[in-house]
Amino acid sequence: MTAVVRRWSFVACILLCTGNSGKNCFVEEESPQKILGDSGSGAQQVQPKDGITKAEFAAPHPDLRPYVTAYYIAEVKSPDGQMMQDLLHPEWGSVRYVCGGAVEASAQPDPLQPVPPVVLVGHSARATRVACTSMRIVSFGLLPLGWHHFVGRPAHLYADRSVVADEAKSRVDFSLLFPAVVAAKTLDDVAAIFDNALMQAMLKRPIADMREDAVIQKLHFALMDPDVASVGQISERLGFSGSQLERLSKRVFGFAPKVLIRRQRFLRTLALLMRFPSSKWAEILDPQYYDQAHFYRDFQRFFGMSPSQYMAMDKPIAKVAAMARMKALGDPLQGLHAPCASF
Repeated sequence: MTAVVRRWSFVACILLCTGNSGKNCFVEEESPQKILGDSGSGAQQVQPKDGITKAEFAAPHPDLRPYVTAYYIAEVKSPDGQMMQDLLHPEWGSVRYVCGGAVEASAQPDPLQPVPPVVLVGHSARATRVACTSMRIVSFGLLPLGWHHFVGRPAHLYADRSVVADEAKSRVDFSLLFPAVVAAKTLDDVAAIFDNALMQAMLKRPIADMREDAVIQKLHFALMDPDVASVGQISERLGFSGSQLERLSKRVFGFAPKVLIRRQRFLRTLALLMRFPSSKWAEILDPQYYDQAHFYRDFQRFFGMSPSQYMAMDKPIAKVAAMARMKALGDPLQGLHAPCASF
């Protein structure tokens, strides 16, 4: 099968120094009260004084879009050779290939650990700490349905964890792709490699697993619905008992549905902050929050710090990645990637 690849690219170069280097790196629109506009698909650039962070995104083959968020390459280089640190937002799982440099990471606030060349990253409900002086990462995101089919292991066992790929016992041996991924020259080459491997894996899916696809998607759509504020609402939509829903949610989505509802409302608020960085919290809080104190508790839960502490941080990696994703896909956060409506 010939891979059909639509490529989006965004290159952002920012000043990777301390101080006020990254304060206004997010794209700001007129008002959070306005309807969000359509995203662009062309290359975008921001020129700094020095230091480079580069992110490129490509869509998977159309047949893979219910399972995979996007393919991407991220390149980071410290302008002064000093270690850079950042926090990445909670999100769905992924497979990451360290093709250059050295990276350390951990779920906040765990101690940093070296990232192996090929790693399976579980769904997360804690921010990920990352540190490097330079790196080249090639990766793709796994939606819950993609985890179900390509990993095939209980997601809660990998939640907020990273596992060496060849020890993960996943259905697809992602480590076998490493030589080809390292040798790939362009994102189009990377996309062709991933498309081919995942399309082949699609042909080997157990029939029994495919029977759950519709209910998994139904649960994913419910979690994406900002009007869904309780576990009971999801149970009613799926026609599941509370215990049935809990088991499915942990097995495929990594966490109990209550945690995921909290995570999604938190990410919706964080995404609005990225779009409108000069806004006051009261203007962008998700309607599910009773007040700012309610949001601050969630912020502490997912980031291990207060909003003011987070806003004071330099974000040399997360900001550029969010900008790139927003320009390419319309939303800055992978955890808000919508399930495929045409499934």
